[in-house]
Amino acid sequence: MAIATTPANIQDLMRKAKVKAEEGDYIEAIQHYDQVLLLQPTHAQALGDRGLVRANTGDRRGAMEDFRQAANLFLKEGCMTHYEVVCSYMKQI
Repeated sequence: MAIATTPANIQDLMRKAKVKAEEGDYIEAIQHYDQVLLLQPTHAQALGDRGLVRANTGDRRGAMEDFRQAANLFLKEGCMTHYEVVCSYMKQI
């Protein structure tokens, strides 16, 4: 059964991912972010958040890939505050 691509579904998946990440269930959090990105591959926030989770699991390469993509998308969208935050994460890796 396919997940419908609606903003509500994406928001629900993002919420679930954040909760799982806060609980330290990084595998489940990544799975939720992956679902968001299957529905909307250019979801910059999901990429940035998944990058943080990947960094917490020690996946530096995966984190950097996500951060780079998120930074490029935030820059393209004109979201400079988010862009700068993601760039600061990249410097910490």
